[in-house]
Amino acid sequence: MEHDMSGKPLQPAGGDALALSSSASSMSERASAVKPYSTGFFETVSQIFLSPLTCFQSVAVGETVPVRGFSSAMALFAVVTAGMIGSDIIWKDRSVFDLATALPLGLLSAFFAAVYLSSILSAASHCFTGQTRFRQTLTVVFLSAAPWLLYIPVAFLKSSMGFIGNVLGMLLGMGLWAWSVALFALGMKAIYRLSIERTIIFLTLPLSMMLVFTLWLSDLFHRFGQILP
Repeated sequence: MEHDMSGKPLQPAGGDALALSSSASSMSERASAVKPYSTGFFETVSQIFLSPLTCFQSVAVGETVPVRGFSSAMALFAVVTAGMIGSDIIWKDRSVFDLATALPLGLLSAFFAAVYLSSILSAASHCFTGQTRFRQTLTVVFLSAAPWLLYIPVAFLKSSMGFIGNVLGMLLGMGLWAWSVALFALGMKAIYRLSIERTIIFLTLPLSMMLVFTLWLSDLFHRFGQILP
């Protein structure tokens, strides 16, 4: 065996390549350990709160989201939306009839907004990744609404504590909003494999486009209302 100037034995030339190969192999094994997102409703709720990164990594696996996982995310989104509508109506002391009329319209509006946002983000993804992963994007939109489950106790807090409850409710509501946005950014980063900088740009541009389009559409209807008798 050859020795260096200090008398220590030299490592074989292939040692570094072997180490790199074993490192790449272990990374590949860890990546393959993430299974496609196919969990039930309660497992979905616990996973998105306790291990959101793992949840979004499983959503990113494969070409599409399995039906079971997608249905669980959609059910979570429906429960969150229904809970927010119901707690708002109860907080404002309205009747059960108001809830029965507001719930279907609120669910329809929420799902339309989710599909609309996912469509814009999926179309914009071509500029950054060349991929259009609509179902994964929609699943991320559904899952990122999970923090708003806590809106229900926040609404009751607002209704039972007067002015202090309103202030605390507003602060908690801002916290839930920030948490939801962070989950959404984390999910989009996972499914499109973007850096943090590209994720921010990726999310900002289509949202700005959507805001401009919505304002333009609102102005258009306003002008039509002025023109028409």
